[in-house]
Amino acid sequence: MFVFVKETVVTGWFEFANVPVPGPFVTDPQEAWRRIKGVAALDEARQTLARTLAAWRERRAISADRPRSWILPDPALRDLVLQAPRTIQQLSLIEELPEGIRNNSGQELLALIADLRLPVQLPPLPRRQRREPAENELVRKLAQLTQQTGRELGIAPEILATRRELERLVGGARDGAPLSGWRQNVIGNRLLQAL
Repeated sequence: MFVFVKETVVTGWFEFANVPVPGPFVTDPQEAWRRIKGVAALDEARQTLARTLAAWRERRAISADRPRSWILPDPALRDLVLQAPRTIQQLSLIEELPEGIRNNSGQELLALIADLRLPVQLPPLPRRQRREPAENELVRKLAQLTQQTGRELGIAPEILATRRELERLVGGARDGAPLSGWRQNVIGNRLLQAL
Protein backbone atom coordinates (compact mmCIF):
# COMPACT_ATOMS: atom_id res chain seq x y z
CA MET A 1 0.00 0.00 0.00
CA PHE A 2 2.79 2.39 0.89
CA VAL A 3 4.49 1.77 -2.47
CA PHE A 4 1.24 2.50 -4.34
CA VAL A 5 0.84 5.85 -2.60
CA LYS A 6 4.46 6.72 -3.29
CA GLU A 7 4.03 5.85 -6.99
CA THR A 8 0.88 7.98 -7.18
CA VAL A 9 2.66 10.94 -5.66
CA VAL A 10 5.63 10.51 -7.97
CA THR A 11 3.39 10.06 -11.01
CA GLY A 12 1.43 13.15 -10.02
CA TRP A 13 4.64 15.12 -9.63
CA PHE A 14 5.86 14.07 -13.08
CA GLU A 15 2.53 15.05 -14.62
CA PHE A 16 2.71 18.45 -12.96
CA ALA A 17 6.35 18.86 -13.99
CA ASN A 18 5.38 18.47 -17.64
CA VAL A 19 2.88 21.34 -17.56
CA PRO A 20 4.33 24.17 -19.65
CA VAL A 21 5.22 27.24 -17.64
CA PRO A 22 4.13 30.49 -19.28
CA GLY A 23 6.78 33.13 -19.80
CA PRO A 24 6.91 36.33 -17.81
CA PHE A 25 4.14 38.84 -18.34
CA VAL A 26 5.64 41.80 -20.16
CA THR A 27 3.75 44.80 -21.47
CA ASP A 28 4.89 46.16 -24.81
CA PRO A 29 6.08 49.72 -24.04
CA GLN A 30 4.55 50.94 -27.30
CA GLU A 31 1.13 49.74 -26.11
CA ALA A 32 1.43 50.99 -22.51
CA TRP A 33 -0.52 54.17 -23.31
CA ARG A 34 -3.69 52.07 -23.61
CA ARG A 35 -3.73 51.79 -19.79
CA ILE A 36 -4.26 55.54 -19.45
CA LYS A 37 -7.90 56.54 -19.15
CA GLY A 38 -9.28 59.33 -21.29
CA VAL A 39 -6.50 59.50 -23.88
CA ALA A 40 -8.90 59.02 -26.79
CA ALA A 41 -10.75 62.22 -25.87
CA LEU A 42 -7.58 64.35 -26.08
CA ASP A 43 -6.20 66.25 -29.05
CA GLU A 44 -3.63 64.53 -31.25
CA ALA A 45 -0.62 66.31 -29.70
CA ARG A 46 -1.56 65.21 -26.19
CA GLN A 47 -2.28 61.69 -27.41
CA THR A 48 1.23 61.55 -28.88
CA LEU A 49 2.65 62.84 -25.61
CA ALA A 50 0.70 60.20 -23.66
CA ARG A 51 2.08 57.44 -25.88
CA THR A 52 5.63 58.74 -25.49
CA LEU A 53 5.52 59.16 -21.72
CA ALA A 54 3.75 55.83 -21.13
CA ALA A 55 6.34 54.00 -23.27
CA TRP A 56 9.19 55.76 -21.42
CA ARG A 57 7.68 54.80 -18.06
CA GLU A 58 7.15 51.19 -19.13
CA ARG A 59 10.72 50.81 -20.43
CA ARG A 60 12.12 52.29 -17.20
CA ALA A 61 9.91 50.03 -15.07
CA ILE A 62 11.02 46.94 -16.98
CA SER A 63 14.73 47.80 -16.88
CA ALA A 64 14.61 48.69 -13.16
CA ASP A 65 12.27 45.80 -12.35
CA ARG A 66 10.04 48.21 -10.43
CA PRO A 67 6.31 48.94 -10.52
CA ARG A 68 5.48 51.58 -13.12
CA SER A 69 3.91 53.75 -10.41
CA TRP A 70 7.33 54.02 -8.75
CA ILE A 71 8.75 55.38 -11.99
CA LEU A 72 5.91 57.82 -12.65
CA PRO A 73 2.55 57.63 -10.84
CA ASP A 74 -0.59 57.70 -12.99
CA PRO A 75 -1.79 61.10 -11.68
CA ALA A 76 1.60 62.63 -12.50
CA LEU A 77 1.57 61.10 -15.98
CA ARG A 78 -1.95 62.44 -16.54
CA ASP A 79 -0.94 65.95 -15.46
CA LEU A 80 2.19 65.89 -17.62
CA VAL A 81 0.05 64.99 -20.63
CA LEU A 82 -2.57 67.63 -19.89
CA GLN A 83 -0.13 70.46 -19.11
CA ALA A 84 2.80 69.52 -21.41
CA PRO A 85 5.39 71.49 -19.42
CA ARG A 86 8.36 72.89 -21.36
CA THR A 87 10.50 74.26 -18.52
CA ILE A 88 11.66 73.18 -15.08
CA GLN A 89 9.53 75.97 -13.64
CA GLN A 90 6.40 74.60 -15.37
CA LEU A 91 7.38 71.08 -14.32
CA SER A 92 7.62 72.19 -10.69
CA LEU A 93 4.00 73.37 -10.82
CA ILE A 94 2.74 69.82 -11.38
CA GLU A 95 1.62 68.93 -7.86
CA GLU A 96 1.16 65.22 -8.56
CA LEU A 97 4.79 64.82 -9.66
CA PRO A 98 6.81 63.61 -6.66
CA GLU A 99 9.85 65.71 -5.86
CA GLY A 100 12.22 62.76 -6.17
CA ILE A 101 11.01 61.99 -9.69
CA ARG A 102 11.19 65.69 -10.59
CA ASN A 103 14.78 65.90 -9.34
CA ASN A 104 15.97 62.61 -10.85
CA SER A 105 14.03 62.46 -14.11
CA GLY A 106 12.75 65.99 -14.70
CA GLN A 107 15.30 66.89 -17.37
CA GLU A 108 14.68 63.60 -19.15
CA LEU A 109 10.91 64.17 -19.12
CA LEU A 110 11.35 67.69 -20.49
CA ALA A 111 13.65 66.34 -23.22
CA LEU A 112 11.00 63.79 -24.23
CA ILE A 113 8.42 66.55 -24.47
CA ALA A 114 10.79 68.83 -26.42
CA ASP A 115 11.63 66.04 -28.90
CA LEU A 116 7.96 65.83 -29.86
CA ARG A 117 7.96 69.47 -31.05
CA LEU A 118 4.44 70.04 -29.79
CA PRO A 119 2.66 73.24 -30.79
CA VAL A 120 3.42 76.13 -28.44
CA GLN A 121 -0.28 76.62 -27.81
CA LEU A 122 -2.13 73.32 -27.34
CA PRO A 123 -5.89 73.16 -27.99
CA PRO A 124 -8.13 73.69 -24.98
CA LEU A 125 -8.94 70.55 -23.02
CA PRO A 126 -12.33 68.98 -23.75
CA ARG A 127 -14.98 69.84 -21.22
CA ARG A 128 -16.84 67.03 -19.64
CA GLN A 129 -20.48 67.40 -20.46
CA ARG A 130 -22.95 67.09 -17.64
CA ARG A 131 -25.93 64.91 -18.26
CA GLU A 132 -29.45 66.13 -17.68
CA PRO A 133 -31.24 64.83 -14.56
CA ALA A 134 -33.51 62.71 -16.77
CA GLU A 135 -30.44 61.07 -18.33
CA ASN A 136 -28.96 60.37 -14.89
CA GLU A 137 -32.22 58.75 -13.86
CA LEU A 138 -32.21 56.59 -16.99
CA VAL A 139 -28.62 55.47 -16.32
CA ARG A 140 -29.68 54.56 -12.76
CA LYS A 141 -32.64 52.58 -14.11
CA LEU A 142 -30.41 50.68 -16.57
CA ALA A 143 -27.89 49.99 -13.79
CA GLN A 144 -30.66 48.49 -11.63
CA LEU A 145 -31.77 46.30 -14.55
CA THR A 146 -28.17 45.17 -15.08
CA GLN A 147 -27.75 44.37 -11.37
CA GLN A 148 -31.00 42.41 -11.31
CA THR A 149 -29.96 40.41 -14.39
CA GLY A 150 -26.55 39.77 -12.85
CA ARG A 151 -28.20 38.42 -9.67
CA GLU A 152 -30.49 36.17 -11.73
CA LEU A 153 -27.50 34.75 -13.60
CA GLY A 154 -25.18 34.66 -10.62
CA ILE A 155 -22.54 36.88 -12.24
CA ALA A 156 -21.18 40.34 -11.54
CA PRO A 157 -23.26 43.01 -13.28
CA GLU A 158 -20.07 44.66 -14.61
CA ILE A 159 -19.55 41.62 -16.82
CA LEU A 160 -22.86 42.40 -18.49
CA ALA A 161 -22.44 46.17 -18.79
CA THR A 162 -20.27 48.77 -17.10
CA ARG A 163 -21.61 52.11 -15.97
CA ARG A 164 -19.70 53.82 -18.78
CA GLU A 165 -21.36 51.51 -21.32
CA LEU A 166 -24.77 52.33 -19.84
CA GLU A 167 -23.98 56.05 -20.07
CA ARG A 168 -23.06 55.59 -23.73
CA LEU A 169 -26.36 53.81 -24.37
CA VAL A 170 -28.29 56.66 -22.79
CA GLY A 171 -26.21 59.08 -24.89
CA GLY A 172 -27.36 57.34 -28.08
CA ALA A 173 -24.55 54.87 -28.82
CA ARG A 174 -25.74 51.59 -30.25
CA ASP A 175 -22.50 49.65 -30.19
CA GLY A 176 -20.33 48.20 -27.45
CA ALA A 177 -20.21 45.03 -25.38
CA PRO A 178 -23.82 44.98 -24.07
CA LEU A 179 -25.16 45.05 -27.63
CA SER A 180 -22.92 42.39 -29.12
CA GLY A 181 -22.16 38.70 -28.74
CA TRP A 182 -23.84 36.72 -25.99
CA ARG A 183 -24.62 39.91 -24.03
CA GLN A 184 -27.02 41.06 -26.76
CA ASN A 185 -29.58 38.38 -25.83
CA VAL A 186 -28.81 38.34 -22.11
CA ILE A 187 -28.91 42.06 -21.36
CA GLY A 188 -28.63 44.19 -24.52
CA ASN A 189 -32.19 43.78 -25.75
CA ARG A 190 -33.56 44.39 -22.25
CA LEU A 191 -31.53 47.59 -21.96
CA LEU A 192 -32.79 48.85 -25.32
CA GLN A 193 -36.40 48.13 -24.32
CA ALA A 194 -35.88 50.09 -21.09
CA LEU A 195 -34.68 53.21 -22.93
